[in-house]
Amino acid sequence: MYVEAWKLADSASVEQQVTDVPRGTYTLSAWVKGSGASGAKLYAKGFGGSDASASLANATLPGIAVSNGKCQVGASTTAGSLTVDDFALVME
Repeated sequence: MYVEAWKLADSASVEQQVTDVPRGTYTLSAWVKGSGASGAKLYAKGFGGSDASASLANATLPGIAVSNGKCQVGASTTAGSLTVDDFALVME
């Protein structure tokens, strides 16, 4: 999966649906740079299990068990500015 860098400001989020994902367990990661960002998180949902999220301080979210062939990935912040890039959904 590849997308251009996303720039988020204030209360914003961005997400993308990834399809044709083979059944398995994945780790989601991203490159992150922020200024005064609070409430920033990386998340995955719609993959056949409970929604998952992690603080963007780590920029990785392991243990995403895809069972339905798709996964919606994204990042969000509640304040400040945030740039995210190089999202990767990699089988563990």
